[in-house]
Amino acid sequence: MNEDNLKNIINLEDYPINEANWLKKIQNQFDETGIVSLENFVLPESMDNIKKESLSKLNHAYFNPQEHNVYLKSEDKMYPSEHPRNKKVKSSKGCITDDFIDLSSPLKIIYNSSKFIDFISFVTKQDSIHPYKDKLSSINIHYARRGEELGWHFDNSTFAITLMINEVSRGGEFEYTEPLRGSLINQAKEFENISNVLNGKTEIKKISMKSGGLLLFNGKNSMHRVTKVNCDEIRILAVLAYNDKPGVSLSKSAQMTFYGRTDG
Repeated sequence: MNEDNLKNIINLEDYPINEANWLKKIQNQFDETGIVSLENFVLPESMDNIKKESLSKLNHAYFNPQEHNVYLKSEDKMYPSEHPRNKKVKSSKGCITDDFIDLSSPLKIIYNSSKFIDFISFVTKQDSIHPYKDKLSSINIHYARRGEELGWHFDNSTFAITLMINEVSRGGEFEYTEPLRGSLINQAKEFENISNVLNGKTEIKKISMKSGGLLLFNGKNSMHRVTKVNCDEIRILAVLAYNDKPGVSLSKSAQMTFYGRTDG
């Protein structure tokens, strides 16, 4: 796609995503804090189109309330069910998959833009990033209605990219912690850290995202969640997912868990 088209979608005046000095500043921020929030990253007219599309596809969303541990893994029988390794939290959001999103959608244009891909690769220090091979996983739109939430967890990947489409007036807050695990933290301390979060004994950080805001977040070592929506509005968020290797599909079991179907 050409630069003129991108100018109609992304706020390049405030966010010159291919300018070297600005890129280095954002890369340093991501390195130091693990989080970068870019308000009004997508221009209002494009956000209006994205919101209309998202609401029109709500009837296709797969809602699957689940209980899971913070590692998003099967239970480890070495530990009791209430141990931090296994203790269950609840998630109850819905989503639509990439194949429901229009080819002409601003979401697809951003996702496939070489300039956006280069920007994300540089900030996250990836040699290259690639779309998922399967037809479901590259772009997902998540919906949370009254009482729905995303429970505490660690991500499996080193970075996540989200675009807020519709924020809500009560609840639906993104909360996260300082890194709680990693090479310098032993397992006993890691479990203690997790227990403290689940029992409300840890300082929690919050970030308020408005429509059009882009968030880059390293959730591999920092626990995070989205609190329950406490109003009749719908929290809508796009997740833009890439892989560091080409030709990778999300596993069929993960597709069934997240989407209730596979791509064939």
